[in-house]
Amino acid sequence: MKLNLFTNKHSEVNVNILINYTGRIGAGPSYGYEMAKGFIDNGVNVYAIISANISNLDKWKALPIKKLLILDTYTDKKEFFFATIKLFIKERKNIEKFFYDIQFDALYVPMQTYWSYAISKCFQGVPVYFTLHDPKAHSGESLFNRMFYCVTKYEIRGAHRIILLSSKFIPYVQSHFHKQEILVIPHGAFFNYKKSVTGKKIVEYSNDKINFLFFGRIEEYKGLDILLSAYKCVEEKYPKEVSLVVAGRGDIDKYMHQMQNIKNLTLLNFLIPDEHIRDLFSGNNVATVLPYKDATQSGVIATAAMFDSLIVASDTGGLTEQLQDGRLGVLFACNSVEDLKIKMCDIVKNYPSYRKYITASRKHINSLSWSNLSKIIINDIIGLNEK
Repeated sequence: MKLNLFTNKHSEVNVNILINYTGRIGAGPSYGYEMAKGFIDNGVNVYAIISANISNLDKWKALPIKKLLILDTYTDKKEFFFATIKLFIKERKNIEKFFYDIQFDALYVPMQTYWSYAISKCFQGVPVYFTLHDPKAHSGESLFNRMFYCVTKYEIRGAHRIILLSSKFIPYVQSHFHKQEILVIPHGAFFNYKKSVTGKKIVEYSNDKINFLFFGRIEEYKGLDILLSAYKCVEEKYPKEVSLVVAGRGDIDKYMHQMQNIKNLTLLNFLIPDEHIRDLFSGNNVATVLPYKDATQSGVIATAAMFDSLIVASDTGGLTEQLQDGRLGVLFACNSVEDLKIKMCDIVKNYPSYRKYITASRKHINSLSWSNLSKIIINDIIGLNEK
C-alpha cells in the first residue's frame, strides 16, 4: 500500500493509527492525549484504547477519535492482579472484536504500562511504535516498579520502532535490547495546563522573592534531599528574599527532618490536579529546580519553559541535552549540594541576568508543537508502507 505524503495539517492522510495507553495518572495521560491530538491535527485516522480510570477521560472523549475503547482497569495495586487476569481471559477477545474490521498501519504506545504489551499482542503483524520514556530503572525504585521493567524489555524487543526522548540513551538501547530502529522525539509541553482555573489558587507567590519550586512525584532518584540541604543554606543567607514550594505525591516522611528547620517552605504532598499546575509555575520569579540524581528526561522542563519559569537542573542523563548544554537553563553538578547552593545564591543576587535563559527556553518549547512532533512518527509510518 502506497501512502501520500502530506504537507499540512489539513491534508487528507490515509493512515490508521491505534493508540494503546491504559495508564491512569501522572504525566502519561496528558502525553498520550497531546500526541493523539497531534495525529488528528495532521489528518490521521486515530483509534484508541484507554483506561476508564484515566485522569483526563473527558478530554479523550472530546477528541474526534474514530473508535474509542474504554477498558475497566485498576485503581490500586490490590486490584491489579484480578484485573490483569480478567484482561487475559475476557478483555483481549473484546478488544479484537471491537477493532476486527480495521486495518491498522501502526499501533502507538505513548508510554509503557503493565498492560500495553498484552494489548499490543492482540494485533499481530501491526508495526508497534513505542515511546520509551525511561530505558532503565531509576535508583531507589521499588520492587514493584522494577518488575515493571522486566515486562517492558519484552515490549521493547517486540516493537518495530523505539522512540526516545533523548539521544543520550541510544547506545544503551542499542546494546541492551539490540534495537537499531530508533527515533528521537523531544518532550513537548502540555499546553492544556495553561487553561485558566476558577477558585482559590493552591499556592500564592511573593513578587518580592525568588520562588524556588520542586514539582513532581517524590522519589529517591529525584534528589529532594539535595535541594533541601542547598536551599537551607540559601535561606540562611537570604532569609527574606527566597521561598520554596515542594509539590507532588510520594513518601515525604524521610525528608521531614530536613524541612523542620526551613522557614519559607510550602509543602503540597499530593497529586496536583492538571487544572492547578498553572498555579505552581506561573507566578513571578519562579525558578524550577530538578536536583535529580539520575534521569533519562523530564516533562517538568517542558512545563517550566512553557510558563516562563527559570530552569535549574543537575547535569545528569538526558537533562543536559534538554537544556542544550546550559543554553536553555542553569546546570549544576549532579549530587553536589555545594554547586547547587552556589547557583541558587547567584540567581537570588542576579536574577535579571538569568532572564536570557527564560527567553531561550520559551522560544525552544514553542517550536515543539505536538503537530510537528507527531509528524515524525507519521512520516516514518508512511516510509514504512512505501517500502
